[in-house]
Amino acid sequence: MQEALAPVPEPLIMTSDSFGSIEAQRLWFWRVVQQTLGTVFQEAEAPSIVRDYRREVDRKASGLEQIALYHSSPFSVAADLAGWSDEIPDGALETYFSIQQEAAREFGFSMEGLGRQTE
Repeated sequence: MQEALAPVPEPLIMTSDSFGSIEAQRLWFWRVVQQTLGTVFQEAEAPSIVRDYRREVDRKASGLEQIALYHSSPFSVAADLAGWSDEIPDGALETYFSIQQEAAREFGFSMEGLGRQTE
């Protein structure tokens, strides 16, 4: 008997309309970074690493640096914080997409019309 493959969650393409406020966007971003760091990259100290890095960003990064950070992928930020230089493990992106979607639901963000955008 062959196992049925579980559907792979679609990545969310979040827009400013999805968040409602800049603070909500930041909270969502850091939640996804922390969960990705802990789950995908198996970093036991994810909460403190993310908290310390966020404080450093808030204190030391210029406005342009912060804009660049918040427009980057939480996955990339988590990988950098983990010091990850290997290939991304099988299933890691699917896990990340699930983390993204769950965080969006927890924050009550509208996911209507969101998902993988094709060109």
